[in-house]
Amino acid sequence: MQIEYRKCTKLFSGCGVASLLGVLSYEAYRTYAALSSLVDTRVLDIDRKRPDYIYIKHHIYRQSLRERALDAENQHRLLNIIVQPFEKWWKALKHSVAWRLLRIAQRGDQAERLKAIHQLAQIDHLKDWDFQHLAQLCDYRTAISLARSNCDTRWFLPPRQYGVEKEMREVLVEMKSLLELLAPHKCAAYALEQTFGSSGHIREPDGDEVTYQMSPSRFEYDQLKQSLSALVHLTGLVGPEGKQHCRRIVDAGGLLMLLEAEKLFREDIDMKLLISRLVGNLSACEGLGYEFYASGWIGILARWKRDVDMRMQVTADLTLENLDQDDPNGFRYAPKVYPLHPRGRQQAKPAVDVVFIHGLLGGVFVTWRQKDLKPQAASLLGKKHKDVHLVSTSSPSFTSLTNDIAPTDVDIPPNRTGQRTEVAYAARTYKSWSARKSSFEEEDHARTAEGHYRVQG
Repeated sequence: MQIEYRKCTKLFSGCGVASLLGVLSYEAYRTYAALSSLVDTRVLDIDRKRPDYIYIKHHIYRQSLRERALDAENQHRLLNIIVQPFEKWWKALKHSVAWRLLRIAQRGDQAERLKAIHQLAQIDHLKDWDFQHLAQLCDYRTAISLARSNCDTRWFLPPRQYGVEKEMREVLVEMKSLLELLAPHKCAAYALEQTFGSSGHIREPDGDEVTYQMSPSRFEYDQLKQSLSALVHLTGLVGPEGKQHCRRIVDAGGLLMLLEAEKLFREDIDMKLLISRLVGNLSACEGLGYEFYASGWIGILARWKRDVDMRMQVTADLTLENLDQDDPNGFRYAPKVYPLHPRGRQQAKPAVDVVFIHGLLGGVFVTWRQKDLKPQAASLLGKKHKDVHLVSTSSPSFTSLTNDIAPTDVDIPPNRTGQRTEVAYAARTYKSWSARKSSFEEEDHARTAEGHYRVQG
C-alpha cells in the first residue's frame, strides 16, 4: 500500500514540475516577443552598405533588339510586298478623289461645281480625320451646297466651345440686348415692357406670379421664350424695315447668341422651333452666308434637316436655300413663307407654283377642325352613330381671277388632336397630297409652298 502511495506521489510531482516548466517557457517567450516589438533591430544595419542599383547598358541590347525586329520584318516581307503598296495606293486614291472634287467645287464653273458637290455628298467611306481635314478646307459656299445635298454631317466642323453651355440668365441677358438694339421700334419697346417690366431689368417672380409650380428658372424660361417670339416678329416684318432689323442683329453678334440658346435648349422642341424660325428670318437678308458659316450654323442646319419633326426639317431647308448662292434653280423666300415640296436642290425650275393658304384658326403645320369635345355619357347600348364632321366642299366663285386659277378646298384627315379650350387641332403633313400625287408624277414640275399669317383682334 505504501509502495503504491509513493508511486502516485512521484507521478503527480513529475506532472506538476513539467507543467511549471511549460508555463515558465511560455511566459518567457511572450516577454521576449514583447521586448522585440518595442526595440527596432534594424538600427544596427545603418552602417552596412546596401547593394547599388544596377543600370542596364542599353547600347549592348540595342543591336539585339534591332536584329529581332529585322527577323520579324523578314517573316512578313512577302505579305508586305503585295498588300502594302496596294493599301497605300487605295488610300491615296480615296483622298485624292475627295481633294480634287473639293477643288473643283471651289474653283470650277457653275456646272462643274454642281457635279462636284453631287459627288462629294455621296462620299461616306472616309474616316473621321479625313472629313475633319476636308471640312477645314471648305469655304462657306461649298459647305452650304453640301448641307443642301444631304451629305454626311462629318463634313462640318462643330461650333467653337460647343460643349460649354451658358446659364439661362446669361442667354436671357443677350436676348434682352438684342431687343434693346431694336428698341426704337414700337413692337420692340412693347416687348421689353411686357417681358421685363417698366424698369427694363430682368426681374424675379413676385406677388401673384409666385406659385408652387413657378421656380426662378421657369420664370426665366418664360421670359426667354417671350423675347425670342418678339425677335421672330421683328425680323419677320415685310419690307426694308425687317431686313434692317436682321442686319442689326447679325452685326451685333446675334448668330452667336442664338447658338448659345440652341445649346441650352437642344432637347426642347418649342424653343428649337422659335430659334429655327428666327434663324430662317435672318437668312432672308442677302449676303449672310459667310456669317452663318463662321458661327457654325451650317452644321446645325444640316443636323436639323434630319430631325424627326417635320417643322424643323422644313425650316432648315428654307434657311439653307436662302443662303445658297450656287443653285441656278434656287429661290429666296420671304419670312413666313415655307417651301414644302420639293426639298433640296432640283435639276430644273418648277413649271408651276402651288401656294396653300391656311384658315383663320390654322397654321402652316397645323389644321383646325371643329369637333364636339364634351364627353357624352355612355349608354347601355353604346354609340349609335359615328362622329360627324361638317366639311365645306363648295368653292367660292372668283370672277375677277383668270381661268387658269381654280380655288380648291382640301380636307386633310387628322392624325392626332391637341385640345385648346374649345377647338381641336391636328398635325398635318403635305406628303400625302403633294405634287407627287398630282398630274406631275413623271417629274417634280410643281413647287408647293405655304404662307403663314396671324389674325390680330
